[in-house]
Amino acid sequence: MKKILLAGCIAATLPGVANALNVPQPTSYDARIQEATYNPDDAVLVRVKAGTSTLIKLQDGEFITDDQAGMGFGDPDAWMFLYEGIIFLSGQSLNNLIRMLP
Repeated sequence: MKKILLAGCIAATLPGVANALNVPQPTSYDARIQEATYNPDDAVLVRVKAGTSTLIKLQDGEFITDDQAGMGFGDPDAWMFLYEGIIFLSGQSLNNLIRMLP
């Protein structure tokens, strides 16, 4: 009994696993449209696939200060800002022969 109580006390004092990943949920009208509530302490999972495009609409009042603010990854031709509050990601095909040519 003392071992169980001791194990419970130790487990209660250990820090829990923190998960700051915000997984968007599909809307009730169209599962392809997913919503996530903004939290500055969270990272938002964005599912993309080669050969398809993804559009991210920021909430009113949200903005990205410059092109390198958290977006400085990968091929710069694979994403762009359409206009204020819209980010467009274009996944490149895994076997796109045109991009392989010199």
